[in-house]
Amino acid sequence: MFVLGIQKCEACKRQFTWKEIQKTIRWNYKPLVCRKCETRHQITIQSRLLFSLLIAGLLFIFSQANLPFNLRVTVIIIVFLSVVLSFPYYAAYKANR
Repeated sequence: MFVLGIQKCEACKRQFTWKEIQKTIRWNYKPLVCRKCETRHQITIQSRLLFSLLIAGLLFIFSQANLPFNLRVTVIIIVFLSVVLSFPYYAAYKANR
């Protein structure tokens, strides 16, 4: 289930920060570790799939649009950045127990 909003730690309920979650996707979805209780959280397969499909689908759609080349490249960059920067709001993590 996807709920918009930045997730909290499953163990201590501490709110993760946008920056913490962004760092996890930069390095091949490394585990998210809570700074308070040190519980390790792994991204769910559904979140990985959603992220990949959003990027691929939106980039494909806009690459096929009948727009001038410069505008098409600009739109693709904006779409890519929008998906990447909004990732912490729809990413789901499960605690490794």
